Amino acid sequence: FSEKATLYVRSFANSDMTLSSHASLFTGLYPRQHGAYLDPWNGFPGGRPLAGRFDTLAEVLRKSGYATFGVVANHAYLRNTFNLSQGFEHYSQNMAVPLLANTRPWLISQWLRDAITRFTSPYNYDPLYLSAEDINREALSILESVSGRDRPFFLFINYMDAHEPYLPPPPFDTLYPGKDRGFDTRHYRALEREVMLLKREITEGERNHLVSQYDGEISYLDSQLGRLFDRMRELGLYDDALIIITSDHGEAFGERDFIGHGISAYQDQLYVPLIIKYPGQSEGRVFTAPVYSVDLMPTVLDVAGLEPPAGLAGRSLSGAGPGDRRFGISESFPAAWMQESHRRFDRVERAVFSWPYKFVVSTNGKRELYDLSKDPEEEVNLHTFDNPVSANLNASLTEWLASTRTASTSSERLSAEAVERLKALGYVQ
Repeated sequence: FSEKATLYVRSFANSDMTLSSHASLFTGLYPRQHGAYLDPWNGFPGGRPLAGRFDTLAEVLRKSGYATFGVVANHAYLRNTFNLSQGFEHYSQNMAVPLLANTRPWLISQWLRDAITRFTSPYNYDPLYLSAEDINREALSILESVSGRDRPFFLFINYMDAHEPYLPPPPFDTLYPGKDRGFDTRHYRALEREVMLLKREITEGERNHLVSQYDGEISYLDSQLGRLFDRMRELGLYDDALIIITSDHGEAFGERDFIGHGISAYQDQLYVPLIIKYPGQSEGRVFTAPVYSVDLMPTVLDVAGLEPPAGLAGRSLSGAGPGDRRFGISESFPAAWMQESHRRFDRVERAVFSWPYKFVVSTNGKRELYDLSKDPEEEVNLHTFDNPVSANLNASLTEWLASTRTASTSSERLSAEAVERLKALGYVQ
């Protein structure tokens, strides 16, 4: 796909978890601006829904005559509960029904689960989300229904395969070495909590297992994207389509005693893929300047010939695009269980980008500066109080914070059902 599309090699998410990152993708605004983020200090442990006053990408397109469709696997943060579905005429948010889910150690069902793991993959009884094959089935039905029609359409597809609890189907579960057949979602949750609270470090075997299954999920998803593109070509929809592939966050596998995502503004959380095939594009291009999730809404509207809402943080990537020195922000807000359980998470953390530098600032006083061109793993902290780069980026952040207070955010509380759903998926404990 990328050989005949545009590959953005320095693409960064504007947050480290689904809610705030997708809200930025759909509104072209930073989390601080749109207000849809985790806020345990003010009674929103599961997150604030996106306020209805913001114009989303789907809303702008629908008002301009587009048919708008969404098919999502994340039935936690992409449900109607968080208002990210506004603007979609059709929005599917079905969920998988795992066998023997949420069992307790003393129950017969847990004994049965442990016995099953000896003979079969956890994929067969432990999935939390619909697979890419399931999602494609509905997405392709939509594409077949719009094929040949004159009305333009927008289709948003959300896959959850390359996501915890990392359960690729066979044969992708054994495609990479390191799999531990007895490692299931229950073990993952225990490992996550113990490592995050600094009770122990991840072992080499545990990390090898997680990475092997994560890579297996990515390979499985890649194969399903191939099927999606093949069918689009058969329907005559591929060549003229604007197709965007990206992610809302990355994953940590023990780095800095972090597991998963939604925990920091480091690169393992924020460095994400971005590949765009523009309408009629047939030759590959590589774009090296930094780009951000907030750029996707103005890019889509620009290609569609539509005027974006005023005051967006993002810029269109169509054409020349922004330059290397462009200022960018990514933000991390802690989940309630982390904020309450360990003081290292009782903070908001932000990353300020001005290539090649990245300045990481936390409300608990942490200051770190990295040269990503030489140190992509962020191992050498260059920050000193007399470093002019640190001083300039800190000044830019201070000015930005003073000028971007959210005018109003949603005060809508989550229902008991929504909270229980987040607990079942491990987002709230």
